[in-house]
Order: sequence, then structure tokens, then C-alpha cells
Amino acid sequence: MAKRSPTQKSAPQPPAKKAAAKAPPVRGPTKAVGKTKKKPVRLECDFRAFNALQDGASAHVFFKGADAPEHGAVIEIAATDDPGSETLKCRVLQITEAGTPPLPPDVGVVTVAFVPPEQIGSRLFKTLHGHLLQLQASFVRSAAHKLPGSKGRLREMAVSDFLASWMPKRYSPLTNSFLSHDSAGVLNNEIDLVLYDSHAGPQWPLDAENSNWFLAWDHVKVVLEVKSTLDAEEWGKATRNMDEIERFAGKADTNCPPRILFAYRVDDAFRDEFESNLLASQPFDLIVVLQGQAFASPNDIKLISAFETGLSPEQARNDQRAVEADLRDFIGLGSQSFRRLANKSEHALMAMIYWCTNACAGSDMTRSLLSALGRSGEVRPLFADDGSSCSTEALAKPNEPKKHTKEFVEMQSDFDPDNPFADEG
Repeated sequence: MAKRSPTQKSAPQPPAKKAAAKAPPVRGPTKAVGKTKKKPVRLECDFRAFNALQDGASAHVFFKGADAPEHGAVIEIAATDDPGSETLKCRVLQITEAGTPPLPPDVGVVTVAFVPPEQIGSRLFKTLHGHLLQLQASFVRSAAHKLPGSKGRLREMAVSDFLASWMPKRYSPLTNSFLSHDSAGVLNNEIDLVLYDSHAGPQWPLDAENSNWFLAWDHVKVVLEVKSTLDAEEWGKATRNMDEIERFAGKADTNCPPRILFAYRVDDAFRDEFESNLLASQPFDLIVVLQGQAFASPNDIKLISAFETGLSPEQARNDQRAVEADLRDFIGLGSQSFRRLANKSEHALMAMIYWCTNACAGSDMTRSLLSALGRSGEVRPLFADDGSSCSTEALAKPNEPKKHTKEFVEMQSDFDPDNPFADEG
């Protein structure tokens, strides 16, 4: 191999690029580039469109040109002239750009639809949806058993397992229990399911499988009746058992624990009678139907208001919306009628978890629960700490529609109802 000449050895090489000088360290907090969170678009619509969104329909909402949202984006919709009101999370379905005839040059329209929390919100709510599917699967799978008693036990265990996943570990869901009290004696009626303070009270198993129990009455937090199919016969059994619970509490000179009726389904032939029964006083604090219904006794009006507004019961006592809702329900439904809490299966289960959590762990934990489920609300106080009124306008005119701004009325009058998506929703 030929040797390199000295000139070749010493031939100057092109100078390497110098490494960029390191920037001096920056002291103090720095802002990450490209990670700023965009503020969600917030638009306003009139009360009719807002109510339509709450009822599950789509609605048309005006926007200024600079506020144009993106197609498919989730935006916040508020009621007109009420900047402090709660907003609805809605998804943009269609957009009519600003200035499209017959719209004004700087005004556009979006068609939006309400997005359920399980689709955009809490991961825990999605877990709740999974538990719903498990309960439904248990109902179907247990139908393979020939003996009715076997079906009932399996379905009770499914509800027990569900509550065990959501309650603090201190409170055990126990099936097929008999209760005793030092002065009231023994309640011989077998209780399908109870939530029991296992840290404070003894629990005596009646069989080797730990499926039947003798329990101390003083440590029972919630009593539940579990029904596969609720018909006239099963309704009669459940009401008699819950009446006996109330009598036993009177003999023991204690408060009666919350009484919950849980049913996987309501028999079609019993549905009309079931709904008429809810117009009168019944020995239940909460009725939950897995098909997607939950009804609460009017005796728990503050708990109802708290659940509906996403607050704790203490916060609901001084919340403007909660007081308004109480007043409307009292006038519209009367003092005896049960209040409907849910029209969806997940929300019905959420109501049961909420009632049980309040009975076992207290009201502070209920607010944490709703927050984790993506349902927490902001308090709008009716009275200040010194007792003075914060706002009396809503109470004075609770059902009066909001007044529209002149600008909004003009937009409405200019908008063509025959636009391409006027028939949506």
C-alpha cells in the first residue's frame, strides 16, 4: 500500500463546526414551551336551547368570529346573561362560518350536543360503567340456575361485591343477616344485605361459608332489600320488611338506618302501579332500578339537593340552586312524592353509592366521591357568613326566563330556520 506524502498527512482539514455555546442556566421557574393548556371555548345560548341540551337534544349556538371552535371539539355552553351559571360540556357537530348568509359578517353558528361525563370526563365514571356491565352480566349468568334461591343469592352477592368496591374498607357489605339489640331483642326477619361497621361491631357467622350472619343492630349503617324482578308480590314483601326495620328501631330507641330497595328490573305488568306507589309515602329512603332509575324519599330533601348539584349536604343547605330546586319540587310534586334522581343506569348506581357513602363515612366523603366521578359543583351561597342575603333575585322569580340581550335577539331574527341543520335534534 502506497505511503501518504507528508503534504497529505498535514493537509489542512475543514474546521469542525463549533458546538453551540450552552445557554447560561436560568434561575427561577420557567414555562414549558408548547405545553400551555388552551382555555376551553365558552359560548352562550338562550334558556330554551340550554334546556334542550340538558334534555339530550342538539341545539344551535351563535358565536363571534374570533371565538370559532373546531369541528369535533368539546366546548362549554352557558345560559345567556348568567355568567355564574354552571356550564354543559358539548361537542361541536357542525359549523356555519361567520358571515355565511344570512348571518351577520362576524357571527357564526355551531350545532352542539351534550356529551355525557363518561365520554369526556372522569376515569372513575368509566369504572362505574364497567361495574354496571358486571351487574348486568351477573343477572344474565345467574338465570342458568334452576332453583330461584340460588339465583337470588348470586344476585345479592353481585350487589354486595359492587358496594365493597366503593365503600371504605371499614364498612362490610354482608348478606342474609339477622340483627340483635340488647333491649329490643332479635329481629327475626332475614335482611338481604347490610352495610356494617366491622371495626366497631362483632359479626357472628352462622355457617362455614360466611354467607349468613348475626349482627349487632347498633353498628348497622344501611339496610338493603335486593330484588331480581320487582312485581306486586316482591314490592309487598320489601315494604313489610322495611316497616319491620322501622318498628325495631323504635323498640331499640335508635334512629332507623337508611333503607334502600335495589331491583335489577321492574316487571312490565307492575310498572304503572310502581310509579303510582311513588306518589305516596313508602318505607324506603332510596329506590334504585338497574334499568336506569333512582327515586329518593322527600324526607331526604337536602341529600337530594346535594346529589343533584354536586355538593355535600351541608353545602346544599346554603346553595341558591338547591333551595330553588327544593321549592319547585315541593310545589310541583307535593310533600309525599318520591323525587326522581336518575334516568340512566350509571347515575342510578351513583345515587346508591352516594347514599351509602353519606350513611357510612359522612358528608365530606360524598363531595369527594362526586368530584372523583366528575359531578362536583360550585357553591352559590344564598346567605353570607354574617347571615345577610347574597342573592334574592332567583328566589323572587325562580321560574322567570332569562332576559335576552338586544344583540342576541337581533341575531335570532336574522337567522334562517331553513339552514342545512335546522332539523337536527
